[in-house]
Formats: sequence, structure tokens, C-alpha cells
Amino acid sequence: MRSLKFATAIILGFAVSAAGAQTFNLSIVQNEKAPAIAIELSRVVEDEILGQCFNAGLIISNDEIRFNGSDFPDKKFGIKQAAFGMSDYLLAVLLVYGKNEKKIEEKSLTYAELEKIQWRLVKVSDSSVIAEKTIKASSIPVQDSDPYNQARVIARSITSETTELVRNSGKKEKQ
Repeated sequence: MRSLKFATAIILGFAVSAAGAQTFNLSIVQNEKAPAIAIELSRVVEDEILGQCFNAGLIISNDEIRFNGSDFPDKKFGIKQAAFGMSDYLLAVLLVYGKNEKKIEEKSLTYAELEKIQWRLVKVSDSSVIAEKTIKASSIPVQDSDPYNQARVIARSITSETTELVRNSGKKEKQ
């Protein structure tokens, strides 16, 4: 009986601490004219962001990767899904690829060339944009010229910046 009370207290403690945690929704979209192989690189970006958020102790969910990049400029893009998921923040990411596949012959690697990434962090409750940024992929140097590593580096930088913004936003709200 005593162990049941102890277990119940621990579970309630976790539930209370989780209730105060900030939650994210990740919505990734790529441009319509991207080659079919671009989905692989988009999944790498998605996996890296999800993994980095998990490692940072954040609660994050995601939508399926979409192929309607022309909808991204609408400031309401992804808000509805994030609100239905009861998320506090939306991280919307647009991946813009070149039209043609690229090849690295010596590595037998075919990929889609990532040209730029646009992202914005939105507070879901009032749809206010906390931050937005455009990153040219060519501005991120990668030592081994592997496009997948380049995508991971960019995803890590987005995650680092947005998690810091969310933490700072939470501190401002408490004051």
C-alpha cells in the first residue's frame, strides 16, 4: 500500500512538471519544384531537429513533411495544426531545393541541392512571430562536402537558436 502511494506521488510529480513545460510543433515544407530525392534530405533535417529538441529536454511533435512551399509565406502557415496539437510554439521550416538532382561520383551519391532554409518561430496562442530567418545553405561550410552533413549542421543551428528563444520567452512571461 505504501509503495502504491509513493508511485502515485512520483507520477503526479511528473505530470505537474510536464504541465508547465513548453511544447513545440515542427512543420517542415519543401518547395514544389524540388526533385523527388529531396524528401531524403528533408527527413534528415526533420530528424536532426527532433533529436536535438529531445536531447535538450523539450517536448516536440511534428506534422508530415509537406510539398506546398508556396504556402509558407502565409504567416498563418502551420498555426492550425499546432493549435490542434495544443502546442505553445510552432517552428515552421521551408526547405528550398534546386530543380535538378546533383551527384558526387566518387561517393556514388545522388542528392537534391539545398539552396536555402527559411524558418520562423511562432507563439501559437496569439500567432505572434518571435523570430524568423533565412539561411543560404552555401553559407554553412561543411568539411567533407557531404550534403547530408550540411543539412544536419543547419538543422542544429536552427534548433539551438529557437530553443534559446523559447527559453528566453518563457523567462520574460514569468516576470
